[in-house]
Amino acid sequence: MMFLLVLFLGCSSHDEVPVIVEPSVEQVSLEAEKKAEVIGVQEGVQHPPIPADSPAWRHDPGGFVPNVNFYGERTWDDVRMRVAGHIAIIERDRARVEAMSGRFEQAAAVYVALAKTLSQMIPAAGGPATEIPTVARDAARRDAALMSGLHTGHIALDGQGFSRLRAEYLSLAVVYRKNPNGVALRSQASDLMQRIRMFNESGYQRFDHLLFEDFDGRHALRVQLWEQHLDVADPIGLDEPWGHFTESEVRRQAGALYAAVAMLSGQEPDMGLDWVGSWPDLRSVDPVYWPSEIVRAKTMKDQVPAFSVEGIGRLPTGDSLIDVAGEPGPGSIGKLERLGLDDPKHLQWLEDTVFVLNKMMKDNPGGLVSTIKSRGDYLNQMQHGSRYYNIKQLRNAGVRQLARAGHARLARQILALNFPLHHQDWECPNRAGTLIAIDARLAVAARQPDAEAQMVEARRLSDEFLAEISKVAQ
Repeated sequence: MMFLLVLFLGCSSHDEVPVIVEPSVEQVSLEAEKKAEVIGVQEGVQHPPIPADSPAWRHDPGGFVPNVNFYGERTWDDVRMRVAGHIAIIERDRARVEAMSGRFEQAAAVYVALAKTLSQMIPAAGGPATEIPTVARDAARRDAALMSGLHTGHIALDGQGFSRLRAEYLSLAVVYRKNPNGVALRSQASDLMQRIRMFNESGYQRFDHLLFEDFDGRHALRVQLWEQHLDVADPIGLDEPWGHFTESEVRRQAGALYAAVAMLSGQEPDMGLDWVGSWPDLRSVDPVYWPSEIVRAKTMKDQVPAFSVEGIGRLPTGDSLIDVAGEPGPGSIGKLERLGLDDPKHLQWLEDTVFVLNKMMKDNPGGLVSTIKSRGDYLNQMQHGSRYYNIKQLRNAGVRQLARAGHARLARQILALNFPLHHQDWECPNRAGTLIAIDARLAVAARQPDAEAQMVEARRLSDEFLAEISKVAQ
């Protein structure tokens, strides 16, 4: 029994739940799977210990493994739910690239296709595996209607929550194009500003992506985060935060929409947020894009690029779209027994590394690529299996902070250090697809010509992973 308890697997151990599996990756027996579920779920445990080593980590399967416990979930529907989230992120990015170029009809078509795909991924069992793809599908349908409305000039005001406030703004923006001095527009703008302010103060459910009691509580939080994210997500601008989706991003999106409405009617744009950055010059910009432009120009203080000890030293999630590129999701579950934040010697190394990286970010951003690689190489010399997570988080931090600072091309170089995939990488559902999805968004930010091709490749890899599930799922 004690031997089984230390067979925690990589991504699944720390993005989802400690998993029990023999060192072999062959399909386990039904009896063994039941035992794995009972032990591996760690009922009631908030942060189970992650051992320094495990026999399971010595094997590199090289690809898909036909064992659901390998991916840290109870059922294949739960694994599909994770991939449904990846596809939602990938296709929403594709739609917004179209929208940013004024191709609203094409953007609507991408959202419609996404909704159709997600509809086919909704199981009847209930729970997060049903709720998350359902929420994502409904948001895709909503945003398809918005894009169609922008294409035709007639926006239907349906729904509720912040997405309804955004639709009202877009409706006003269409009117403003024709008559920027209308009295009715000013009156409607004042009312809308007041309701946005109320939303920012008390109109959404507060959350903390690190606050969960155990595995099941973490999945419940995942559902809440998807609901909140898709309510406030910009359907036009590709402006997700680099890092976790947090309450700060809710406030930033609300503040940007408030400012855009205020600018339509010549009022003071700042809602009193604790944010930094200069106001963009919007005089020659279509008002439809004003909220997106403001979000890109104004940053919450906790989103300012800066390396931190926790940022480079905490346990990463398995799904890097979550803690690198703003996919809604909870923080990691688990605690490293070696090279954790409570290790005094390692903490000193982290503090030194943070000092070096922040100085380099200021003086020589280009040098961060080689520095992060060399510091990762130092960790890799230690040989114990859980060093994988320390190296992964160091790279994640490099991508996050360089992207926040506007150095997307450099961030792509650090992201590329994750390839070729190996060992614990394979325990993350659709690991290759998520990394390429991040790379595609970085390519968009860097205005590089391979952005669209990378989005297509990320979707292909996601579909390929789903096809593997279909071969083995009951």
